[in-house]
Amino acid sequence: MSFTRGRNAAIEGGGQKLAPFDGARGSFTVGVSDKTGRDFRAHGRLQYVGKHHLQFAGSKQYFLKAGPDAPETLLAYADFDNTRAGKPDTVPLKTWAPHVGDWKAGDPTWRDGKGKGLIGALNYLARKGVNAFSFLTYNAGGDGDNVWPFVEREAKLHYDCSKLDQWGIVFDHATAIGLYLHVKLQENELDDNRLGPERKPGVVPESLDGGALGIERKLYGRELIARFGHALALNWNIGEENTQSTDEIRDMVTFLRATDPYQHHIVIHTFRDSRTRCIDRCWETKHC
Repeated sequence: MSFTRGRNAAIEGGGQKLAPFDGARGSFTVGVSDKTGRDFRAHGRLQYVGKHHLQFAGSKQYFLKAGPDAPETLLAYADFDNTRAGKPDTVPLKTWAPHVGDWKAGDPTWRDGKGKGLIGALNYLARKGVNAFSFLTYNAGGDGDNVWPFVEREAKLHYDCSKLDQWGIVFDHATAIGLYLHVKLQENELDDNRLGPERKPGVVPESLDGGALGIERKLYGRELIARFGHALALNWNIGEENTQSTDEIRDMVTFLRATDPYQHHIVIHTFRDSRTRCIDRCWETKHC
């Protein structure tokens, strides 16, 4: 095990080794799953096998993804720690109050009963028979301006551990009830430093490294993979209505592929009339 602390400990080979944890070794035994039904733990990890549909590694069943692609601000939830609305008059935080009644005894909560609305909403989707849902994990400066994993909106190198723990509770529950995680890593308005429909050069303070693969973007990808990559069924969506350059896309895909030990599927959401251009980019990366 590698265990370091200090500046850039998580990326770029920074930090110093911390004894006695660094270098520690151990082992564990994986037993046969006792899960059944929709629970993805009954089927194993969902994998790309060179065919039109993903396949579960355990049960060998193929997966036809079907579920809502909205709201993209699903994680803008009042019960999550340190979550606030950047545009409260037009895009307030969600309470998911209509779905509190769909929460069941034994389902997870946090902080003395918080979370019932969103957990209930996922239960509702599963009960209706769909098997996927989608959400942005970062939209500061975007349409919603109410979802980010940091301790503060602008603190791109400091992650909010309690908020991310709560996201994890939701994602683990989704896995247990057979819901695939469609993770949208960024939104059109903040994926790079290009402005407006003409994509003119400019400055977008919320963009990670201005669209390039730098420390902010690497830490972001690594943090999400480390915390949520164990989920059995998910994809990393490079971005909603993505406008990054071919090189920026290729660099991001290459980093995610090299960092994610589970080799989850990587996809991209094209932007309006850029369909042909994006298909060409995906063909070049061979991962979309």
